[in-house]
Amino acid sequence: MGSLVADATDLKMDVKAFRTCVEAKSTRRRADDVMEAMKIGANGTPTFVVGKSTPDGVDGELVVGAQPYPMFDQKLQELGSAR
Repeated sequence: MGSLVADATDLKMDVKAFRTCVEAKSTRRRADDVMEAMKIGANGTPTFVVGKSTPDGVDGELVVGAQPYPMFDQKLQELGSAR
């Protein structure tokens, strides 16, 4: 955090407001979300999981990046035929 505050100072930002923002719970939650996305391989936007809902989330295939409709249609067809 020290280097972030130093950067904010160098940029002549309101350091108190910056620190408040960085330390906010909502900021920490977003950082946790980013870390979770990185763990599962969601390294771009948009990212989709094409699969079935489970009690723990979704079990399926990760699709990263903008894709054409036919690709999604194919994945959903495959998912439907796997029943």
